[in-house]
Amino acid sequence: MASRSSGGGAIAFAVFLGVLWLVFFVLTLFFYGQVNGLKAQTTTAKEDLAAFVSGSEQDRAEQIKQVAQANGRSTTVFGHMDDQLTRTMALISGSSNATFEQIQSRINKLESDTPLLQLVEQQEGEIDRLNDQIAQMGQELTGAINTLNQQKAAVDQLREQWAQEQAQMQATIDQLESGTRDYHERLDTTEASMNKRVEEVIAERDTKVAQLESEISAKDERMLVLEGQVQSLRQENVGALLLAQPEFSLVDGTILSVNAAEGTANIDRGRNSKVVLGMTFGVYSDGSTIRPDAAGNFPAPKAVLAIIRVDQNSSTCRILRETRGNPVVRGDAIANPIYDPDKTYKMLVFGNFDTNGDGSPSDIERDGVETQIRDWGGIIVDELVGDLDFLVLGSRPLLPPKPRSDAPVEVQLAWIRLSQVVDRYDDLQRRAEATSIPILNERRLRTLLGL
Repeated sequence: MASRSSGGGAIAFAVFLGVLWLVFFVLTLFFYGQVNGLKAQTTTAKEDLAAFVSGSEQDRAEQIKQVAQANGRSTTVFGHMDDQLTRTMALISGSSNATFEQIQSRINKLESDTPLLQLVEQQEGEIDRLNDQIAQMGQELTGAINTLNQQKAAVDQLREQWAQEQAQMQATIDQLESGTRDYHERLDTTEASMNKRVEEVIAERDTKVAQLESEISAKDERMLVLEGQVQSLRQENVGALLLAQPEFSLVDGTILSVNAAEGTANIDRGRNSKVVLGMTFGVYSDGSTIRPDAAGNFPAPKAVLAIIRVDQNSSTCRILRETRGNPVVRGDAIANPIYDPDKTYKMLVFGNFDTNGDGSPSDIERDGVETQIRDWGGIIVDELVGDLDFLVLGSRPLLPPKPRSDAPVEVQLAWIRLSQVVDRYDDLQRRAEATSIPILNERRLRTLLGL
């Protein structure tokens, strides 16, 4: 039983082992086939994987996978890279659908070889610099705005002041315009009144002139009668009056000595003969030559003296001018028409004179002639009196044509005054000639004075 049991057990065990080997063999074949399939799949997978990731890139892919898993992103490398690419495209271009070519085209438009991030950093730096400039300019703008506001306030104040001043000026102008209108109205009224008055004055003057001319005619007739009587009396008393030698031709002194080296001469007239410093004398070889010609002109002296020192009975003179070949010598006669040691001459000076030699005679320069006569002892009178010694006449004033009645009042009054001066000049000359009063014009006076 025991043997049978042992033998059966061995057979069973052997059967079991055979079955087990068979199963193992079958499983081996099955697993071998599976392994070969898996190897083929593995090879194919590796080939497919190599198309996406090379062997040297697998470590980097694993790192990317770990980073993606750590960030909670997609667990696949492709998903992570697609997510990174999408985010990158959105970050760079603003659109997750943008392609690399589109981004490259836009980058190429920048015309720069600088990497994009570096270029962005440079732009950010430039932006920061520009922002700083903008901030600074903003501060400056704020300051300028504040200054502008201050200036605007000042301008507004000036405008307000100008408006006030303009209003005041306008008020003043309005007042002046009103005053000017009133003044012009009064002036027109006054001018009309003055023109009327001038016409009345001119009419009165014409009437007065006609009346005076009538009286003058009557007096002229009487004057002629009186002149005839005077001439008769003078002819009867010609010896006593010494008319053959008029006052202005009398010899006033003699040359005592001459110092040719010093250009001086001594005369026999001094302080007791009433000579003064600066007085001039004409020198003549003979006193009888001091006579007027047919035209009334006197001969020029051969020399002119001016007193530079006065003694009691004599004086020293400087020879101002001397004729060449006819020098001053002892015994020559001297003469001055407004000087007489024994008499004070009375003179009337009238007309226009040219004492400064500018060729424009005027009544103002008559004062110089009168002053010289007074300085040399003469007397100036204003009227032609009976004991007048000389009438000194300058040039006759020029009378322009009579102005029209509508001329300004000042012009008409000036013409009336000037016409009165001309009438007086003509009247003085006529009366002096009628009464035989010596007349000296400026040229004759200068000739006799040696000037």
